[in-house]
Amino acid sequence: NTMDVLAAVVSDISENELRGGQVLTLLYNKISALTGDEESQKFVIQLTQLASVPYMEILQLWVQKGVICDPQQEFLVEDNEVIRREELPEHYSADYWEKRLNDIFNN
Repeated sequence: NTMDVLAAVVSDISENELRGGQVLTLLYNKISALTGDEESQKFVIQLTQLASVPYMEILQLWVQKGVICDPQQEFLVEDNEVIRREELPEHYSADYWEKRLNDIFNN
């Protein structure tokens, strides 16, 4: 039964070309859908925990140091390195971050 669940998850990820947070959302939804099937639910919880490690590392680095290290481009924002803080006026605003960080879901 867990192999069927795994096959369905892999199929959904592949068919929908999911990445990063999208995969975590799929896994979260799968956990909810498996209520009543304790074995499969535990399996997907374990998958979710393992899959979330790289994403959480990227998030932690971004929150703590303002750095996005995302070679697979799976994070919810990407760094637009063309805009440099040094090129802006002394009192720059949120406009800097809006230009610097692109929301990958809106691109």
